[in-house]
Amino acid sequence: MSEETSKTAIYGNVKIQGDHAARLRREAAARKLSLPALITEYTLRGLETQGPKETSETTDFNLRTEA
Repeated sequence: MSEETSKTAIYGNVKIQGDHAARLRREAAARKLSLPALITEYTLRGLETQGPKETSETTDFNLRTEA
């Protein structure tokens, strides 16, 4: 991956309904996180299980979303 590509942000929309949406709302409220922050956390966890170890950018982001 080129340096330019690795610094380009990506954005996406996710539609979650039903029981999964209810579970995310409960968890976000219990952890005092916004829904986008919680969804991002789950996304990053999924990427981590498929790819190399965390980069410093990912670690920094995780620390900001958990604060």
